[in-house]
Amino acid sequence: MYRIVQESITNAIRHGHATAVRVRIAAEERRLGITVTDNGCGCTKIEPGFGLRHMRERLKLLNGTLKVKSENGFELHAEISLRWGDVYD
Repeated sequence: MYRIVQESITNAIRHGHATAVRVRIAAEERRLGITVTDNGCGCTKIEPGFGLRHMRERLKLLNGTLKVKSENGFELHAEISLRWGDVYD
């Protein structure tokens, strides 16, 4: 999840020319969600490059999800399951 936040901030600055980035982290019902929003220029059509594809691949390995949208900037939401307290034999 750290790498997803890192890549999201990099993309916001490099591609969106954002001057502000907000990172929200929430754990609810055994799920960890991270939402990164920026005030950058956004885009009309999201075309996944190396960064977004790599994020999806990492999350897929963890049975996670990735959602992106571009309205008045860019927003990315990543979510994975948490395994706190699980017992493994």
